[in-house]
Amino acid sequence: MCFRIGNAPTAEPKFREDESLHLQKGKHIPKKCFVLVFSVLFLIMESVSEAQTPTFQTRKSEDFVIRDGIGNTMAKLRAGDEVRVAYLGGSITETHDGWRPQTTAMLSKKWPKTSIVEINAAIGATGSEIGVYRMERDVLKYAPDLLFVEFAVNDGGCSPENIWKP
Repeated sequence: MCFRIGNAPTAEPKFREDESLHLQKGKHIPKKCFVLVFSVLFLIMESVSEAQTPTFQTRKSEDFVIRDGIGNTMAKLRAGDEVRVAYLGGSITETHDGWRPQTTAMLSKKWPKTSIVEINAAIGATGSEIGVYRMERDVLKYAPDLLFVEFAVNDGGCSPENIWKP
C-alpha cells in the first residue's frame, strides 16, 4: 500500500535519505509511490489538454417544414378519447398557476368529453441538456399524445458552443 491515511501535514513535505516523503512523524509516502502517482496524474492532465473539443459551426438558416400537424391528437380530442399531454421544461413550466395548468384547463374546457391526462415533467432550474436525459424516464414512458417543451429561460444564457452538439 502506498499511502498512509492520517492527519494533514504540519510542515512542508521533504525527501529524506531513506527514499520516503515524510509528512509527519511516523507518516510517510514511499518516494517510488509518490513518483508513480505524480506520473499518472501528469499523463491524465496531458491527455485531457490534448483532447479535441468540438468547434461551433454555423449552419445555413432554413425554413421549417410544416408537417401534417397533430392530426392523431386532434382525432382523439374530437372522439372524446383519453389524450395524454406531457410538459417538459424548467420552472416556467413547473409553476402551479402558469401556462401548463392553464393549457390543460383550456384543453379540458374546449373538449369536455375528452379526458386530458397531464404529465408534468417540469423541474425548475433545469435546461435542455438535463431534459434530454430525463426524456425517456419522465415523458416517453407515459406515451404522450402531445408534448410541450420549454427551456427558454434556462437555456437562454448558454453559448451556442454549449448547446450545439456534433
